[in-house]
Amino acid sequence: IKDQILNNTAIELPLVVFYRADRTFNIKEESKSVSYYANQLNGYKYSTTKERSPFSSFENWILTQENIENEKKIELKNFDFSLPSLQLVRIALEQFMSEFHETSFSSLRGKRKEDSNFNYGNSNIGELVINKGEETVLVSQLSSGEKSVISLVVDIAVRLTILNKESDQALLGRGIVLIDELDIHLHPKWQREIV
Repeated sequence: IKDQILNNTAIELPLVVFYRADRTFNIKEESKSVSYYANQLNGYKYSTTKERSPFSSFENWILTQENIENEKKIELKNFDFSLPSLQLVRIALEQFMSEFHETSFSSLRGKRKEDSNFNYGNSNIGELVINKGEETVLVSQLSSGEKSVISLVVDIAVRLTILNKESDQALLGRGIVLIDELDIHLHPKWQREIV
């Protein structure tokens, strides 16, 4: 696998990630940027560390991918264009939540802050919003259980998309996902259904 990555040969990498019981807490600011010799390896970023939640980077990934998607829409003069990697993540969330939750969740996207263009050093350029039924809400406003499930699904989908960037079937990737206390923050009905 290492040789294939070094030679830039398109390969599919397995997913390996551990979500600890306190996965949404203890998120530290990144003190220095980690540089990998292949972007594909970013799918493993913070996937098994104790110091940092694995969820700490998917929000910025989505906001960055949306910026790329918007540039492509303008370049192609096609406002219906969807970036394939971002579309896969949106599909994963919508499909999972439609089978798991009675209310539909769709159109996960970023909402930029008005002054984000002037905060060049600040990586917090916006936050995620989602359609919950007919209403648009900030992801941060959802219940703890909803946020927990959405974070798991989106983070797994983002990692699979990064690790298998050349595949239009990235969501069918293989790997090992360990989730400690999967039922944490979930309503008892959800606890029975999530597995």
